[in-house]
Formats: sequence, C-alpha cells, structure tokens
Amino acid sequence: MSWATFEADMPSMQMPSMHTQQLKPMVQNKPENPSYMQQLPMQMQMQQQQNPQQQQQQQQQKQQQQTNQGPEVPSVQGTAKGWKDISEYEEVSDWFYIITGVLVTELVVIFLIRFFPEIFGKYANVWYNRFKLSAVIADVLIIVLGIGIARYAYTEFVYPKYDWNPLYFTITTVLIQISHDILFYLGVIQQVPKGQNAMIDVMKEYAGTSGKWAILSDSAMMVSSVGLAMIFKGMESHLTTFIGLLAVYAIPYILETRNDYTTIA
Repeated sequence: MSWATFEADMPSMQMPSMHTQQLKPMVQNKPENPSYMQQLPMQMQMQQQQNPQQQQQQQQQKQQQQTNQGPEVPSVQGTAKGWKDISEYEEVSDWFYIITGVLVTELVVIFLIRFFPEIFGKYANVWYNRFKLSAVIADVLIIVLGIGIARYAYTEFVYPKYDWNPLYFTITTVLIQISHDILFYLGVIQQVPKGQNAMIDVMKEYAGTSGKWAILSDSAMMVSSVGLAMIFKGMESHLTTFIGLLAVYAIPYILETRNDYTTIA
C-alpha cells in the first residue's frame, strides 16, 4: 500500500473518534436536580410532617395487634361475673358444686323451719320430725335430679341459640321443678292410698293445706341451689369443699333443734 492510499483512508478511520467526542458531553453532563435517592428522604420527611394523625392511627393499630397476640381474651361465658356455667351435662365435675349448693340451701331451709315455726307451719316440721335424715336425703336428691334434667334440656334446646345465660338456665330449672311437682302430685300423691306410705301421707296433708306454697318454696330452693352452685364454681375448690363439709356437719344439729312442733310426729 502506498502512502497516498493510507492518507486517503484516514478520514474513515477517524470517524469513530469524532462520534465519541460528540457523545462525551451527553454522558458527562449531570442533571441539576438531586438524584432519586436524595429526594426519597425529603419526601419521607414531608409525609411525616403532613400526616401526624395517620402516624398515630398506625401506632394505635400496631398496639392493638400486639395486645391481640397476647393472652387470650375471656370468652362470652366469663362476662357474667360470678355466675359460672354449670349447664353442660358432660361436665361431671360440676356435680360437686351443684350438690354443695343444694346442701347449703337445705341447711338454710331447715334452720328457718326450726327457728321460725310460726311462719313455716306444722307439716314442714312434721316432715323433719318423722323422717329426719331420710327427709333431708329426699329433699336434696329431688333438687339435684331436677337440676340434672335441666342441664340436659338447656344443653340441647337453649344453649345452641342463647349460649350460656345464668337467668335462662335458672328459669329452665324452675320450669322443670314446677312440672315435676305437678306431675308427682297427680301421678303419685293422689294415686297412692293413704296409709301405704308414710312419706306420701305427710305430702298429702301438706299439699291439702298449702299446695301453692309448697310449689313456691320448692322453686325458691331451686333458685338458691342453682345460684350457689354457679358461685361455688367460681371460688377456690378448697373453700367450696370446706363450705360443703360444714353444711353436712351442721344439718344434724339444726335438724334436732326443738320448737313448738317437735313433739308432733
């Protein structure tokens, strides 16, 4: 290749350098505005200054989430303070509180009958004079059985709709008790001949003189027993046990208290 030919080709070889020189200013020029990373903190500061209320709301929401993740919130059953659920018939341990409540109620009833005979009358005293602990056992067990039937009825028919409600459960027990008293009077007391059963004979006389008061007194005993059972379930077990034992201990002594009707048997 001659020197002339080489020089003729030089312009074409220098063209790339010219293009790069024209592109350099485009790459080297920097924008006057700050970069996105520089603008981001400024935007965050502006948002913090403009929305303090939103920040407070977010903090409150976080605190609520933290509290919700803590200990479990008491269920609806615990909202009725002091009135614990004794309606579930599968809870066998509830019988301890129910029987204790019935025993304490029976103790109070015997105390009132023995110390205030002018109010509660002759036949209530004759009932305990003649049958003593057998009368106590009959009183206690009929209330316990009534509560047991009410537990089945409440669990199957009332609980699915209203959940645990102390008032509704108490009403259920009273309805069961009233139904029992009426059916027992019609089916047993009136049907058994006089002289065949000593207990039935006293019931005949008592029902003939004060039948309505007998139903009301039984209803009062049912309400008291159910209420005490609910309270006892919310107490310490050792305290409930002591109260039950104290009632059992005191019943024989109160039962043998003398009044104007103790000589009648």
